[in-house]
Amino acid sequence: MEDRPRVLEEQPSHTFCRLPVIFEGVEGGQAAGKGSKESGRERGMAEDKPVDRLSGMVASCVECWMCQQECEFLSHYGTPKQLARTFDPGIQALRDAPFACSLCGLCESVCPVGLSPARMLLEMRRRSVRHTCAAYSQHGRIFQYEARGISRRYTHYALPRGCDTVFFPGCTLSGARPETVLQVFQCLRGHSPSLGIVLDCCTKPSHDLGRQEYFEAVFGEMKAYLLEHGVRTVLVACPSCYSVFKEYGGDLAVRTVYELLLEAGLPRGGTASGTVTVHDPCAVRDEQAIHEAVRALIRAQGLPIQEMEHHGRTTLCCGEGGAVGFFSPKFSRNWRDRRKMEAADRRIITYCSGCVNLLGAVTPTSHVLDLIFEPRATLAGKIRASKAPFTYWNRLRLKRRFKKTLKAAVTRERNLY
Repeated sequence: MEDRPRVLEEQPSHTFCRLPVIFEGVEGGQAAGKGSKESGRERGMAEDKPVDRLSGMVASCVECWMCQQECEFLSHYGTPKQLARTFDPGIQALRDAPFACSLCGLCESVCPVGLSPARMLLEMRRRSVRHTCAAYSQHGRIFQYEARGISRRYTHYALPRGCDTVFFPGCTLSGARPETVLQVFQCLRGHSPSLGIVLDCCTKPSHDLGRQEYFEAVFGEMKAYLLEHGVRTVLVACPSCYSVFKEYGGDLAVRTVYELLLEAGLPRGGTASGTVTVHDPCAVRDEQAIHEAVRALIRAQGLPIQEMEHHGRTTLCCGEGGAVGFFSPKFSRNWRDRRKMEAADRRIITYCSGCVNLLGAVTPTSHVLDLIFEPRATLAGKIRASKAPFTYWNRLRLKRRFKKTLKAAVTRERNLY
């Protein structure tokens, strides 16, 4: 291990031809091993042959153009059948095209035969990365961000005695709203006194950008550690983290803090006034229980909701999905501007810090947790979340706070390399 380069702390990795299996006994490349006891859905990610998704799309897409009507990317590049038929990672233009898709899944929501072009495009991204033996340089910043998130400096696990549930606030919320993370944790602890905290990254950027073997290894190490130490439930605030834990968490159950806050009846100010609309993050477009919990929390503050045309299962991407903004800013702006148009000057309430950042740049947008804890200031537009580089400092301060105040039987910082 001493000879391995320390890439996680200092820089993104752009040049591995065969991504290394860096942990023994956990999934990731050959580390998944024979005799794995993971769920059938999770085993499917290793058995999902690229040719199956592409040939299946060629055979099943009826070219009804419904997805093209909703998506500028597909309108520009062609139907899913055309993309599947012509894809060749050996040709740069075809190799690059999938990275202009937001992977938001709206195409699947409107498909009359239940196909998932987004899943196919994700597989194309993986094949492109494998073919070139490198990640794309355009994604350097987001890989640096991810690398910090899983580094020893930023990670912190604190599991009290008897802990079977942890709060996993995610990278963006911890940086932009550290005090909110502390408030949510205190509310949740009232419901679950042995609640633990995990400050770490789910590595969804690597997942979405085609570094599948690396993602499986890094996420798999975290999952194995939590299960080994008796954790069975992960509470998340980030919809992207929710999607990762749901699909790859195996025996780890995942719930959002919004559902639990609603069940606990905390907190309910009921002091706000006005009308808002709700943006459902695309990572949880199919999670109706989460949609309903967030809306119930908003109504508990005394606010009526006027829905946009696209919401729930047919929600639009904010423009951040699939890291498309790093590769094709035009398509990112398209999603953002469409959302602004549908909001029609109503304040958007959402439950993803990334969505708040993107949409907040063009139209009034607030996080639902801001509304819960400071309803009047939120509706008055007086809440100011931190931005980089202060977000990194906030994450370090948050880690120190938890180290100082949360008594734990088990603690660790990740040290992968």
